[in-house]
Amino acid sequence: MNSQAKIGNTDGLVFEEKKFLVARKTWKKGDTIPKHNHEGMDVIFSVIKGKVSAHINEAETHELTSGMLMYFDGKNYISGEILEDTMVHIVQIKQAQ
Repeated sequence: MNSQAKIGNTDGLVFEEKKFLVARKTWKKGDTIPKHNHEGMDVIFSVIKGKVSAHINEAETHELTSGMLMYFDGKNYISGEILEDTMVHIVQIKQAQ
């Protein structure tokens, strides 16, 4: 029987399809997220466990803890500091052309 579901349990890129991708990242307290963006994508940043101080365009800061989600247009730049050992899931959805 062919499965219709894909199962992922790895750090880094988990799924990549035509219209979206899903990644899982784990960081240690004190790690940083370098400034970067995801042009052409909508981004959902979901904290599974831990605490992150996330900066959008170096103009706003959001302290995200376990269970919190943040959505932003990928044209914006994200950076951050890891305040506790942390795991996040990141979903990037391609924007309509």
